[in-house]
Formats: sequence, C-alpha cells, structure tokens
Amino acid sequence: MNDMNLYFPEDASWEGVEPSSVGWDVEGLDEVMRFAEQNRSTGFVMLQGGRMLCEHYWRLEDMSGSRYEMGLNGYDSEGRPIEDVASVQKSFVALMACIAREKGLLDFGDVASEYLGEGWTKATREQEEQIKLKDMLSMSSGLDLDLNYEVPPGEKWFYNTIAYAQLFKIIGIAADEDPHVLTRTWITERLGMADTRWAERPWAKDIPDGAASIGLVTTARGLARLGLMVLAGGKWKDQAVVDSELLAEALTACEINSGYGYLWWLNSDVERPIIEPAPNDLVACFGVGQKKLYVVPSLDLVVTRLGDRPDKTPEGQDFSYFNDGLWSRIMAARRS
Repeated sequence: MNDMNLYFPEDASWEGVEPSSVGWDVEGLDEVMRFAEQNRSTGFVMLQGGRMLCEHYWRLEDMSGSRYEMGLNGYDSEGRPIEDVASVQKSFVALMACIAREKGLLDFGDVASEYLGEGWTKATREQEEQIKLKDMLSMSSGLDLDLNYEVPPGEKWFYNTIAYAQLFKIIGIAADEDPHVLTRTWITERLGMADTRWAERPWAKDIPDGAASIGLVTTARGLARLGLMVLAGGKWKDQAVVDSELLAEALTACEINSGYGYLWWLNSDVERPIIEPAPNDLVACFGVGQKKLYVVPSLDLVVTRLGDRPDKTPEGQDFSYFNDGLWSRIMAARRS
C-alpha cells in the first residue's frame, strides 16, 4: 500500500472520476448498485484512487422496530444516513491501538491486567496474567463470552466481543485520556470524518461490562475516508496517521486464523479466501447488518456499504451471501 497518485478530498467536497476512463464498465457498476439496493443498503460508496467512482443512498421504508432503526443516528447536512457500524468499530479500535503503540503508550506484548487490574476476567490470577494485548487484538484470548478461561492464550481463535471491548478501556488508561477525545484527535479530525463519533446504545444497556454499550457511528463517506487512509499505508495526504509498519502488522494474518489480523479481516489465504470472488489482497471490516468497509490495494479501490441485513439472506449464509454477491458483480464490472 502506498499513497502515490492518491487523491484526498478537501473538506466536504469530493472529486469524482469517470468510470470508463479508469477501467470500469458503467453497466456493470449499475448492476453493482442494483444488487446493493435490492439488499437493503442505505449508503454505498466506491473510490478509485481516492476519487469518487460511484455513490448512492436509499431510504428503508420498513424499518420500524428493527435493529437498523435502533442504530440510525440521524443524517448529515446533505441527508446521508449516520449509522452505528457495529463491529466495524473493532477495526477502528485496532488502528487506535497501533497509534498508542507508536506513541510508546503501550506494547502489544503487555499483559492486559497491567492496565485493567486483577480480576477483569473469571480466570485465576495466574491464567489472567498470560493474556496479552496481542491476544485480544487477534481474538485469541483463550476466554469464553463470560470471560471464563478455556485454553491458553494464542491456542484458539474465538470471536469474543466481550474480551475485545476491554481494549477501548486500555487505550484510554494507557494515554490517561478519554478515549472519545483520542478518537477525535488521533483519527477523525485528521481525516475530516466530521460525522463520526461514539454514541450510546440504549438498547445495549443491559449487556455485561458495557461491551456493547457504545457504538461507532459514521456515514458511508466517513468509512471511505478511513479506508483511503489505510489504502495510503496509514497516511492522510502527506501526514502519517498510523505508522506504516504497525499498520502492516495489523493487516498480517495471525498464526491461528489465516483470514484475520488485528481485528481486521483478510482475504490473503489463496486456498481459503474469506471472499472467493475478491482479490487476495482485500482487507475488510465487517459489522452486523452487513456494514462493510473493503480496501483493495491492487485495484486502488475502497468500497463502503451501510444498511440493514438483506431479507433474502439464505439460512446459514450471513457472512458469505452479501460479500460474494457484491464482489462477483464488482469484479465483473472491472475491465481487464
């Protein structure tokens, strides 16, 4: 990933590009948009080299009482939805952890209890002292969802939101600062993500230990800015936001899951890609309801999608249905 020839938007303005001039079939991109619309998307953005390749927004008419309605946090000044991006926030927190490490505030080899104190899990003291930040970043803490000790850290990959959530606290403790403030000063203000913030989730108030009590809310454009920074190797224009070597480490597969780095999904396993139709260098953030941020360096491409879970998702295919359907159409629209 590098920032050569990348365009970075100024303020709210965003320069566009004619699809046919950069190797895209217009009718093929129309099919991508139709797929997005038919599958309950509310916002969809594609950037080519940082420039706006296509962008569209839709309103859902039948969202009363839905999880989507609970995650809708209003609209920006242009009427674009601001939504809770669910577990996309995990990847955002991983970037914050990289910044904290670059600043010397923490190390990924640190033991979590050095920041959280003894007793943050239901494990014994000896077991708890084995859990390091890198184990939490790679979803290999060895804990179950009740924070009971199951296996030694690093031996089992298990998607554990409860354990992950402690990282947000740890970053604030390490920096001796409100992590909401750190979010603004370290990332969102620097990238121009004006409508991105952490918001309370009233529906999650009874979830243990506040693991899901707040959510990152943003727009499809806000996510696109984040993806553009990742595409640029951690830079925004000529300024480093995330150290390039630490970003590369975060986007490297962990030992026990070839499709996962530090809270980022990776398509790098040639034999078992997480999205078979997509290029192998794709990296991504996923959130419930099919919230998406995809970054593909080989295509200089960033894609974001907001919205709700598609009605037609086949049983047992929550993860693959939208990913595969979208990327088969994107690749069909790409001229060789």
